[in-house]
Amino acid sequence: MMTTRFYNRKSGIAALFVVVVLGAASLVLALSATFLGLGEIEEAFEATRGGKAFSIADGCLEETLERIRENPNYDGSPPPTFTDGSCTIIVTPSGLQRAVAVEGAFGDYTKKLQATVTLTIDGATGVVLYMNMDNWSEPTL
Repeated sequence: MMTTRFYNRKSGIAALFVVVVLGAASLVLALSATFLGLGEIEEAFEATRGGKAFSIADGCLEETLERIRENPNYDGSPPPTFTDGSCTIIVTPSGLQRAVAVEGAFGDYTKKLQATVTLTIDGATGVVLYMNMDNWSEPTL
C-alpha cells in the first residue's frame, strides 16, 4: 500500500510540472505575439507620418504649379500654408522652363519632389496658355 501512495504522488508532481511548462510556453507565445503586434502598430504609425509628409509635398507642388500658371514669374514665395505641416519651394526659371523643387515636412518627416514644366505664353498678354510637365520625380537620398 505504501508503494501505491508514493506512486500517486510522483504522478501528481509530474502533472504539475507539465502544467507549469505548458503555462510558461503559453506565456512566452502570448508575449511574443503582443510584442510583434506592437511593432506592427509602430510601423503603421511611421508609414502614416511619412505618407502625410508626401501628401504635403505633393500638395505643395500642385499649388506651386498652379501659381506658376497664374503668374509665370512666381518664384516660390510665399509658399502655400498647411495646417499640419509646412513646405519649402525652389523655382528655377530657364527661359520658358521652370524647374520646381519642393520639400514637404510633417513633424520630423520630410519628403522631396521635383518637376520641370515648359510654359507656352501668349506674347501679347503674358498669360500662360499651356503648361507641359516634362518630368516629375521623387529624388532619392
